[in-house]
Amino acid sequence: MPDAWNDAETLAELDRIEAALTPPWVHGAAAAAWQRQFSHSSPERNNASTTVNPESFQKIKLAAEHPAIGSEFIGELERRKRMSLTGELTPEAMEDAANAMILKHSTTLMRDLAIAEGRAPDTSGFSPAQLAKLRDANVSDQNVSDAAMFAAPGLSRADALKRWVAKGQKDAARTAPAYYDPNVSVPEESDI
Repeated sequence: MPDAWNDAETLAELDRIEAALTPPWVHGAAAAAWQRQFSHSSPERNNASTTVNPESFQKIKLAAEHPAIGSEFIGELERRKRMSLTGELTPEAMEDAANAMILKHSTTLMRDLAIAEGRAPDTSGFSPAQLAKLRDANVSDQNVSDAAMFAAPGLSRADALKRWVAKGQKDAARTAPAYYDPNVSVPEESDI
């Protein structure tokens, strides 16, 4: 491992993640004592020669900060901390927990990456009816990308997908048709 990655910023970020493991229901003097014991009891953490693999750090950061798996990752770290003989987390244990979470949720993470890179639409704001229509029609991300680019020929794929998603979310926000359709609408007492 290169020593250039063994900097104070990386170690400070790992310390911040460890500090975030403090249970929220613990506060006051007991919490302060617990944090002091947790952060200062490990001789390896206080040793300046501790090396941190930058790839490991990125995995830990991804697992801790991802909105879908962050809380599960923190729970896994708590479980591993309880299972260890010393009651402490080593960088290797944190990396193992991050690897387990990344492997378990690889489909979600790859989907989020495709959305972030503009290769797939973000349908999280769509209504269940819209999602059912897409699923029933066997529409793939590639089909959506092609349709979005056809509808907006001058835009890049990512911008065309953003435009398509915005239209879909706008349609999802509609609660009732603007007009009465006897084949779809159900009359209410106020309509009679």
